[in-house]
Amino acid sequence: MKNQKTSILNMTEGNPVALIIQFSIPMLIGNLFQQLYNLVDSIIVGQFVGADALAAIGATGSVTFLFFALCNGIGSGGGIITSQFFGKGNVKEIKSCIVNTGYGC
Repeated sequence: MKNQKTSILNMTEGNPVALIIQFSIPMLIGNLFQQLYNLVDSIIVGQFVGADALAAIGATGSVTFLFFALCNGIGSGGGIITSQFFGKGNVKEIKSCIVNTGYGC
């Protein structure tokens, strides 16, 4: 599965279910931390600042979600293009795609 020289995980070989789970675990952990942050933020603001500030957090939650969803979409789209270049073994285009996709958000 792993190339000994470069330690790149080749996701085209092996058990697909295990590879997808291994790939999705960091995203799941990131989402859990985001939810934990929102929970703690709401608790602290609700206890120490007041109801108006807590309402402001709730009102801006949709805008924050929109921003994260947009960045996630750009990253996913860039990942598709990057994976095509990776499959072709075109390292120069991989680097270019990663740099250009990173400027999306």
